[in-house]
Parts: sequence; structure tokens; C-alpha cells
Amino acid sequence: MLLIQYRNGLIQEGVLLAIKGNQLRIAAKGGDDVIVFRLLGEVWISESCEMVTFEFPLAPFEAIGAIPIHHNTIEEPVQKPWAFETEAPVN
Repeated sequence: MLLIQYRNGLIQEGVLLAIKGNQLRIAAKGGDDVIVFRLLGEVWISESCEMVTFEFPLAPFEAIGAIPIHHNTIEEPVQKPWAFETEAPVN
């Protein structure tokens, strides 16, 4: 599962189906069609030309044991290099 966040504040749940080159194909929860996102420079763009960011919540991975959960320890926050979060270049 992943979260798609649009600039207008809308957050949509989805499942990553494929990565090919600069494109992501995602099945959105409640949708009938696959959504294609393109990476242009350092910005992800929706089919309707909106900038988006993606987040992969850790809870589903923790639930299946894919990420170890350490009890009674102090650790640095988990970094999410796979989160595809990008900012638009400032001109």
C-alpha cells in the first residue's frame, strides 16, 4: 500500500503495480482504472498534470515482519528513501 498526496491536500490510497523507466502504474483504492504517474526532472506528475508525492506507510510492513520492531531501545527515526517525495524547483 502507498499514499498519493496531491497538492490540493487530497490523499489517495493505492497499490503500486509496476515501475517502468520514469513511470509508476498504481491501482487507486475505489478506482476502476490504473493511474500512471511520470517523473519529470525531480517531480512526480499525475495524468492530470498535478504534482504529487508518494509515501509508503511502515505499518503494513511491520505487520508482516518485514521491518523488525525493537522494543526498549532508542533509535534514530526510520528513513524512507523509497518515499519518492520531491519538491518542485524554485525559480
